Amino acid sequence: MATLHKCHERANHRSAEESPRRESGHQLFVSMLIILLSKTEYDRRQGEHEAAKIVVDMRTEMRRLESNLRADMRADMGRIESKVGSLDSKDGDLEAALKRVEGTLDIVIDMTKPALSKTE
Repeated sequence: MATLHKCHERANHRSAEESPRRESGHQLFVSMLIILLSKTEYDRRQGEHEAAKIVVDMRTEMRRLESNLRADMRADMGRIESKVGSLDSKDGDLEAALKRVEGTLDIVIDMTKPALSKTE
């Protein structure tokens, strides 16, 4: 507001020096005000343009981060599936080992039955 007041005073001062008519001072003030408003409008549009660029950059960055996160998650899932797959294959080995142990126990039981029956 102070800037507008100073512009008006300058316009009145110039108009008093340039012409005796006070209206030309008002015309000068109006012209300066239009220039100031035009500059303000230009700055506002530039600000909006810069803000739009920032929003686009932020969206691009968010998409990049989301893509990286998805890739990381896929890699993690791949590692987890690999671990589960290896556990499944070890379970197969474990089942075979259990069958071997059961077979061995059967043999041991068969071998110890005659000795156990003699002690009874």
